[in-house]
Amino acid sequence: MPLSDITHEIYDISEHPVKHGGFSDVHTGFWRTSEGERKVAVKTYRSLSPLDAATRKQVQRELSVSKLLYHPNINVTYGLYNGLGHGHLPSMVSHWSEQGCINDYLKARSSDPDVGIVKCNLMIQIVSGLSYLHDNGIIHGDIKGANVLISDHGVARLSDFGLSKIIAEHSQTFTQDSALKGTSRWMAPELLMDASPRHTYATDIWACGCLFIEIQSGTVPYHTKVTDIQVI
Repeated sequence: MPLSDITHEIYDISEHPVKHGGFSDVHTGFWRTSEGERKVAVKTYRSLSPLDAATRKQVQRELSVSKLLYHPNINVTYGLYNGLGHGHLPSMVSHWSEQGCINDYLKARSSDPDVGIVKCNLMIQIVSGLSYLHDNGIIHGDIKGANVLISDHGVARLSDFGLSKIIAEHSQTFTQDSALKGTSRWMAPELLMDASPRHTYATDIWACGCLFIEIQSGTVPYHTKVTDIQVI
């Protein structure tokens, strides 16, 4: 069952994006529901060209799967919004996290005496969310601190999975001097070495390990390397 089109229930969308990703822009907005209004994130995916039939089929599958996902460590997707972006893809309407991503959250708590325990709990939650995705046949494809959101109650939630991977593979040719199928600092070696690299469960696990380095150190992996070329 595909996600519902809730375009007419969304209003007061921010004029400019409040966040940018490798293949997406995020606006804020409000969703009018029977229980009142709810602040939401409206994520628009950037595709450099119209999607071919095979890619559209992949997108539809990911959208259908998103509706069925329910886990405390997965960011909630509410529906679709049409009217933003390049027109090749609908925007995804999801829960807005006031706490921001895990990097912002931990930076704000860096002086807390229990921050070490907090980090361990968050890593356990991330593993739980990733295990849930893999159990449901979903490869995240872009695991990093910026894609782990923190709920109002301090719970880690994986976001930005599935579609970003498809758009990355569709939009650009993979080369060593660009972070096109994920961000190079979190990428498994085989994604850099294979002639036709594809994300797998194993590359997700590698990226998760790099994320844990990011969480524990407070810096990106290979932080002494200034450019992606140096990382590679």
